[in-house]
This record gives sequence, C-alpha cells and structure tokens, in this order.
Amino acid sequence: MRYGEGRPDSADIEELKQFSRKCKEIMEKSSLTVTVPGNRPYRKYVLIPINPKGNKQCINCGLCYRSCPVSAIPCDNYRVCDRSKCISMLRYFLTEIINVNIIKPMV
Repeated sequence: MRYGEGRPDSADIEELKQFSRKCKEIMEKSSLTVTVPGNRPYRKYVLIPINPKGNKQCINCGLCYRSCPVSAIPCDNYRVCDRSKCISMLRYFLTEIINVNIIKPMV
C-alpha cells in the first residue's frame, strides 16, 4: 500500500465537514475583523513551476515513482510528471533525504 493511498476517505471528508461547520460557527459569533495586508486586486494564484523531470542522470530505477505520495509519476515513464497532481515532494525527497540531484524544474 502506498502512503496516503485511498485518502481522503469518507471518514476524512466527514471530519473536514465537521471542522468546517465549527469554524463557520466560531467566525459567525466573532466580531473580529480580519485585515489582510497588500494591494487589491491580488494577482491570480499560479502553481509553482518546480515539477520534477528526470534528466540524463536518471537511471530509471523507479524510486521516484514508488516514493511519490500523489502518484504524479507514471509507472511506464519515470522521466515525466503529471503537473496537475504534483505537490513537489519528490524534489525534497531526492535532495534532502537521499542527497542526490537527478531532477530539474519543468518550465
């Protein structure tokens, strides 16, 4: 079983709904005014372009595929990454945990 596989499940979703209801209830009762610094309009959020892509140092060992918690790397091509799923955990894993540098940003 892969880490996080099958999550969120129905129990997670129900817990999130309860948490959301409680937050809403607290906020509705509060007279606190939230002020967010900065200038409006805020710019549109854009994903950070640090999705991994194997370079010539990649040896197709599959470690990235097995380690990816969101299945962003396909089992049939370890050198690509599904940008819609990627949360950039692989960059941290490879550079900080096993101390290698075999990926570079896809821009």
